[in-house]
Amino acid sequence: MTVNFRPPHRFVRISYNIRMASFAYTFATLMALIFESGFDLGETIAAVLTFLLYPQVAYHHARLAADTKRAEFRNYAADTVLLGAWAAQLQFALWPTCALLLAVSLNSTAAGGLKHTARALAGFVAAALVWSAIRGFSFDPHTGPVVTGMCMLGIVGYATLLGYALATQNRELLRVRNALRLSAEQFRFIAENVGDLVTVLDGQGRIQYASGSHRSWFNEAETEPGADWLMLVHPDDRERASRFIGVLRTTKSPANAELRLVPRNGVSRVINCEGNLAAEDPRAGPGKTEMLVLVCRHTTSRVNV
Repeated sequence: MTVNFRPPHRFVRISYNIRMASFAYTFATLMALIFESGFDLGETIAAVLTFLLYPQVAYHHARLAADTKRAEFRNYAADTVLLGAWAAQLQFALWPTCALLLAVSLNSTAAGGLKHTARALAGFVAAALVWSAIRGFSFDPHTGPVVTGMCMLGIVGYATLLGYALATQNRELLRVRNALRLSAEQFRFIAENVGDLVTVLDGQGRIQYASGSHRSWFNEAETEPGADWLMLVHPDDRERASRFIGVLRTTKSPANAELRLVPRNGVSRVINCEGNLAAEDPRAGPGKTEMLVLVCRHTTSRVNV
């Protein structure tokens, strides 16, 4: 039997990448500290379990949960307890403790705001005090130059990594917001012109949609999806119509043009054609649009071809 799992929440995927990178670097720093102060097999095994194995367990816990985002917040709480206990295990060495505390603070603030941060810091302190009571409290703030340098580099690197993740997320939110804004504008644009010839074109000028009003002007085959919209235009006006489409694609601003369409009865009609950008495809590259909306209104009496 094949079991299909839903993909984890985007928040879970971002947290996994950040946790993997930061925990791996923390493991390397701890190894330097352990060797600096005298190798301890128990601490080494605990570091492997915490900083190399635990991130995988946390990710799969969130991935397989019914509510992946809520499960990831539980992972954040577990991170806080583990890091607080490690601060006590390291005898509150100044630079490592500052690095662990900063990671807890940044994660909590980015994920849940100041209220979540206060809870996380309280959890960190509580875990540190409990582990101190279990192993016996000791305080040694000193670290050698290698560990101190790695901690300083880790603090800067982690803050940069988290900032990059937030910037990427903000860009995605901005893109979605702009797409929704364009969709709303175009829905209103079309709804206000229901009685006119409304046509939706792709970036190459091929018809994607033609309103029902086209049936009184043209044969059905001329306006079906994939047909060339320029074929509806009088031959003498097609070059100008092509430039009009080009202007819409490049400027992405509304534009108007006076053109002649040639209905099936062979008598051309002068129309005012208003064009507008419907949506931009970010994958298509700069200046390339996904759809254009044209609204054509009959402005004059018939003109014989």
